[in-house]
Amino acid sequence: PTTETDTFEGSTIIGTNVPKGYHNESFGNVALIEKKGESGVKWLIDNKQHLIIYGEGNMDDFKDPSKSTNEQKDGNTKRETKDKTIPPWYEFESMFNSIQVIGKVYKLGSYAFSHLNQVQTITLNDALKTINDFAFESLSKVETIQLKKGLETLGVGVFKNCANLTSITVSTENL
Repeated sequence: PTTETDTFEGSTIIGTNVPKGYHNESFGNVALIEKKGESGVKWLIDNKQHLIIYGEGNMDDFKDPSKSTNEQKDGNTKRETKDKTIPPWYEFESMFNSIQVIGKVYKLGSYAFSHLNQVQTITLNDALKTINDFAFESLSKVETIQLKKGLETLGVGVFKNCANLTSITVSTENL
């Protein structure tokens, strides 16, 4: 695999590799952007429009991205992410329509995916124990979600304003 660095503020453009140990049919052949957070949780956007959250650890909490600075450039809205108070993938939100949490990610941070209006599907891992406040708030295109067996804690307003969410499936092991 080839790797080259571009100017995506510390992000890396990846040639043909995907996270070691996580290669499967759902990944595209090319990871377009990859970045590791301070917590050990990493993310990438592949060429099949998936935002993939992977690695091992607890994701940081973020502030409400709907209150971030938006900038119009070439007809596209770009959210200001330099202050690290909103998730770094928001800068690239037009590049994905699916969220996949895999590996040993144990906690999703507050506001991690809120207001990502293009997201249609969410896939969660079995290792996930906590989804913090407003993590999936205002995802207007998501219709269903399956909460896996390891989930122990759901924060406040996790699915608030998800207008088309008609089904939340909970593992029988969580009942």
